[in-house]
Amino acid sequence: EKTEQIEEAEEVEGEIEKECEVKEDCPDKTCFTKDCIDYNCSYFQIIPCCGNGICETEETYKECAEDCIKSGVFNKDEVWGGTIHVTGDVRVKEGVTLTILPGTKVIVTAHQDDQHGGEVDPGLEAESPEAIAITLKAGYPPKDDEYVKSHVTIEIKGTLNAIGTQENRIIFTSDNASPTTYDWYRLRIWDGNLEYAVVEYARMITIEGGPQALNKNVKISNNIIRHMLEGAISIGFLDKTASPIISNNEIYDCGNE
Repeated sequence: EKTEQIEEAEEVEGEIEKECEVKEDCPDKTCFTKDCIDYNCSYFQIIPCCGNGICETEETYKECAEDCIKSGVFNKDEVWGGTIHVTGDVRVKEGVTLTILPGTKVIVTAHQDDQHGGEVDPGLEAESPEAIAITLKAGYPPKDDEYVKSHVTIEIKGTLNAIGTQENRIIFTSDNASPTTYDWYRLRIWDGNLEYAVVEYARMITIEGGPQALNKNVKISNNIIRHMLEGAISIGFLDKTASPIISNNEIYDCGNE
């Protein structure tokens, strides 16, 4: 018995120019079921199945979407949808676009980083010994090498296209059953848009600039930013041509140090 997707696909077959990438459980390149379609050639814009692009045998679409794991360096454009589990630093390289669809839930592993990467930034973000002492006295972990290498950073040196809607926000959160304001390190953006999202339980959001930024016009608007240890948004090293737009954000419980 044909699925609705297959019937519709046959009706528009002449309009589809790109073949689907065959995954382990896909029978052929004309697959239009939710369990084995590759998002790169989805005529119906079906959300990608899982992190490695492969659904296990007899696994439902929902089960497959829940298995979506992301970690490491990304050299090609990515589209995230459904539920994404981030288990280590995500580093989107220059010239690469990360698109996050409305309603996507990005769940970050708390107090762990399977990439064991990152380093404390020099200059404005470096903590002095005095600042570290104050942080420890307040009961929070200092932002030192040990912390940075054991807490996830989502870093977009390319372009972030994360635009939700008021009814269907993109959510960045922690997997901790009892979350804290420092479960993961930060969302670090060089270029692009973050709109109608919820960002919570990280130390901060960082906007970067300098020569490597593309259009130098990061836009952060209409978001809910909450439960962040150091503050909601930190602006890094911007050159004189940078014009970040930060507007209409609801911010609370940020900056507890």
